[in-house]
Amino acid sequence: MTILFEGVNLSLTQRDHACVELRFDAAQGSANIFNHQTSQDLTQALDYLQARQADIAGLLITSGKSGFIAGADINEFGPVFSQGPEKVADMLDASNRNFNRLEDLTMPSVVAINGYALGGGCEFCLACDYRIGTQSTRIGL
Repeated sequence: MTILFEGVNLSLTQRDHACVELRFDAAQGSANIFNHQTSQDLTQALDYLQARQADIAGLLITSGKSGFIAGADINEFGPVFSQGPEKVADMLDASNRNFNRLEDLTMPSVVAINGYALGGGCEFCLACDYRIGTQSTRIGL
């Protein structure tokens, strides 16, 4: 396997037969969360995928944690909310742009959901073409 992109909280790896794996695995903490860093990493990973979509047969999305994505980082809410409604809209728009970009990829995307997929984690899963869950999968908004 070849690493194509490595961010702080996620990576892209070339798998067999022109398939790529996007793996969420936060460097800090025991859970994957959608914080500013994860959003930036996802933007860069999507830049890579969009630029090379003609060469990629499929995208598999996984988690290196016991849960998929536990949702937004509520610790970031206070500082953003204190900056006013425009900053809140900017934060939400960044996530929505990434979800739309994921949905618009020409390659099929399959997300393997283990454990919890909550809030933004659930929204991320809904932006994929296919969803597969384990018996421990719990999805919620």
